[in-house]
Amino acid sequence: MEHNRVAAETPALLQVTADPAFEAAFTRELPKQLPYEVISAASVEEALRTLRERNDVVCIVSDHDLSDIDGIAFLETVRAQRPDQPFILVTSEGNERVASRAIHAHVTDYLIKERIEGRWARLASLITRAIDFHRTRAPLNDPETRTTVILEAIPDAMAVLQGDSIVYANGPALDLLGADDCDALEGVSPATLISPETHEITAETLAAIRAGERQIDRLEQPIVGLDGLVTPVELTAAAIDWRGEPSVLLICRDVSERRARARELERRNARLNEIRRVTSHQLRSPLAAAQGRLELVREECESDHLEALEETIDRIVSIIEDTETLTNLDETVTEADAEPIRVTDFATSCWRMVEAADATLAVVDEMRIRGDPDRLSHLFENLFRNAIEYGGEDVTVRVGRFGEDGLYVEDDGPGIPVDRRERLVDPKRTSGPGRGGTGTGSGGLGLLIVGWIAEAHVWQFTITEGDDGGARIEFTGVEFLP
Repeated sequence: MEHNRVAAETPALLQVTADPAFEAAFTRELPKQLPYEVISAASVEEALRTLRERNDVVCIVSDHDLSDIDGIAFLETVRAQRPDQPFILVTSEGNERVASRAIHAHVTDYLIKERIEGRWARLASLITRAIDFHRTRAPLNDPETRTTVILEAIPDAMAVLQGDSIVYANGPALDLLGADDCDALEGVSPATLISPETHEITAETLAAIRAGERQIDRLEQPIVGLDGLVTPVELTAAAIDWRGEPSVLLICRDVSERRARARELERRNARLNEIRRVTSHQLRSPLAAAQGRLELVREECESDHLEALEETIDRIVSIIEDTETLTNLDETVTEADAEPIRVTDFATSCWRMVEAADATLAVVDEMRIRGDPDRLSHLFENLFRNAIEYGGEDVTVRVGRFGEDGLYVEDDGPGIPVDRRERLVDPKRTSGPGRGGTGTGSGGLGLLIVGWIAEAHVWQFTITEGDDGGARIEFTGVEFLP
């Protein structure tokens, strides 16, 4: 990035980020709000060189995620050279551990990127406050004053513990604890605020954290307020200096609403799965009756409509089977679900499950991957059936590896037109003809199921064209094993 040069006497803002979009927006918007030159640096090395060359930088705004070292290490380097330099750290939503480290490194202010973008007037106001704070309001070498300003600006509940006492709580923490002010917490032991149903946080644990021997990151822990109200929180605890004494900083994020949403989503999913199961079961009986009636009609008369009717019934049966298959396939694969899989043997086993008398399977690369065998059997079988149905009975299907983390399945059939690929993985657009625009297909759910299984494995899923013009399904993010 290049410096945006103006008159030499103009004070400057130094922004340090490896995010081109954020850099462009910052450079465009901040000069509209503040009378400062904007200097941009893409790395810490470039930023330090700028600071050596210029003495008119009035504030640094740095991203935490940088290309060479992180923003905290950069902050510590700046503090060693310029102890009073206003420094604002920008990080992603919910990174409490970074907040704790930033406070310890004497950051001026701490901002969440998702709350900045599109609100440049507010960011300009915070920069002005940081500069004024440095110039007139308080000496930045006062750690307690600086820390208090930061803690009050953070929306999560934050408290400082010394020994067996709470010596500071910001506004959200007072609300969480049911206290009017910090004086109401005098003499209150932190142990009394921990739900008796859990024993994760003990006096020994806090002592180890205070000594820097341990850190707690996002532990779900019920907190009991002075009014007896129990609130589930996500708790982070780290060592901090407060008034020259080793202390513990507690960061508590209220997760009661999130947990309520998760329970409601789980309840609704269970209900939908039950509806899916009952509906599938109830549809099978009339379909079986329809198939029987169709055979009786065949015996009594001939009609061109009978074949079309049979295809329609078969399609309904395929939709029911695919719908039953969808249940739980999109839940993320856990460590307990995943197993080492030798693809040659596994794909061959799946191939035997499809009717492929004249078709050919070729696994062109020896490889082992980690995945859920039950769900991956559905994935391979769906792809093989699709290839045979649309590529013809003598189609050749190849399975192989590409790049560092890529797995593909391709055939030498007619392929999938570009304008139909997105439709085949969209649940709202899966009805209608098959993948190539001819034939009845299987309700269009085959590739939708494949996509959901890939997503459950945290794989990326792409439909493209193979070397012979046929369909090629690519998966990236696959975990290969030696």
